[in-house]
Amino acid sequence: MDPLPTGLPRVSNFENFEFDPFAFLRHARDEHGNAFVLREGNAIFSRATECPGTIALFGTEFQRAVFSDIDTFGLPQSAALKLGLPDNLINLNRSLHSMLGDEHALQKRFLNKVLSEVNVKGYEDLILTALDECTEIWDSIIDPLQQMRELMFKVGCRVLFGDHHVRCEELSNLLRAYFQLRREVSSSALRGQSTLHEELSLLGHSLDAELRIFVRDCRADPANSGRGILAKVATLEVTPGNLISEDEAVGHSNIFFVSISEPMAVSMTWILLILSQLPELRAELRDEIRTYSGGYAYLSATQRGKLKLLRRVIDETLRVLPPNAFMVRITKVPTNLGGFDLPVGTEIVLCPFLAHRDVVHFAQPETFSPSRWLVESPSPFEYFPFGAGGHVCIGRQIALHLITTALVYLLFRFDLVLSKDQEIDWRLHIMFMPKDGLEFSVSRLCPDELISKVGGKLLGPVGKLFSFG
Repeated sequence: MDPLPTGLPRVSNFENFEFDPFAFLRHARDEHGNAFVLREGNAIFSRATECPGTIALFGTEFQRAVFSDIDTFGLPQSAALKLGLPDNLINLNRSLHSMLGDEHALQKRFLNKVLSEVNVKGYEDLILTALDECTEIWDSIIDPLQQMRELMFKVGCRVLFGDHHVRCEELSNLLRAYFQLRREVSSSALRGQSTLHEELSLLGHSLDAELRIFVRDCRADPANSGRGILAKVATLEVTPGNLISEDEAVGHSNIFFVSISEPMAVSMTWILLILSQLPELRAELRDEIRTYSGGYAYLSATQRGKLKLLRRVIDETLRVLPPNAFMVRITKVPTNLGGFDLPVGTEIVLCPFLAHRDVVHFAQPETFSPSRWLVESPSPFEYFPFGAGGHVCIGRQIALHLITTALVYLLFRFDLVLSKDQEIDWRLHIMFMPKDGLEFSVSRLCPDELISKVGGKLLGPVGKLFSFG
């Protein structure tokens, strides 16, 4: 195994990284610049068995180089491989992110075709029903992360399975259970617990079997397979009369579910937490929604496009609190980057959390300021909450649509604030999210109300990550 280049600066006291990785990286970048070795001889995030070390990269040019060349800078090996899961369970997580070259380009083109043909307007009734079902049972106090997970799960299943979501309820629950257990088993704290591995394997086999039944049913009767995204994936033609393979349909389906649930739930929680501190901004948003909604909690695509303030709030929240706070790549071949020769297997760490705070591209980067998006227009390699380049999230537009739709509904009908002053901490659990214990007070609004209560103050580690200006 070739070593990392000697010309790259090395950090000291790497053991402090795990206590506060953002502060550690910020200090290291100030000291060493845009490229430095974080760890020698071992990976950090990918846990690769043979890794010459981990390098942190910042700055537009490095970020552009890594994101733009997916054949050289690939995604880490699936945790399913490292856990020793059987081939069919490895396939459950084999979607675009595990593909390279012509295979990746071809599959991405097919899936983009599916997503471009999705008539989201056709899901209005299903999405509204899901939102009603989730919120009608809310008490006066809720855990926002837990409730956003449930809300986005129900909304996501309506989009994935369409009007067949009731018939596919068991499959939906299997998808959720497998994701949750796989996340726990993959975490460092639980590695080596054979009982959980056996449980994951049993659950994975059940999910794989049910997904294959779903795919075959859709293909046997495509006219009556429903209007959901997954039915379209199952019946996707790569050439006239030839469908994508069953393995491909199964892998894409599972990854679509993962992408449409947890990341959006975390994003929604961060947005609502920030808005809980800004009563005047919530009132402005309600006024904007009422101006274009005609008194309804659901807006058409044209109406949603006019919600400029809401879109700036979403963009700014994804800037200061991106759920994907770290992105990891592995060099698949020897390569030269910025004059440094990197050996195969080098782990590359990119950090949207800090890249989005680069003073070169963002004025007063520590301040939450939606108005910055009136004048600032960073490139995709400077602002990348959904990734960038070849592995940019292909479901980005649908994700933004669903987040916008849910926010319009919630702002129209509820005022959500912290129930009291709260010390809120954060954690990295695959995603960057608030720790458990967050508590919101729920006030139901009449259709013409613009009321915005003053709730508890956001304190603690999360409150120190940014300011409100």
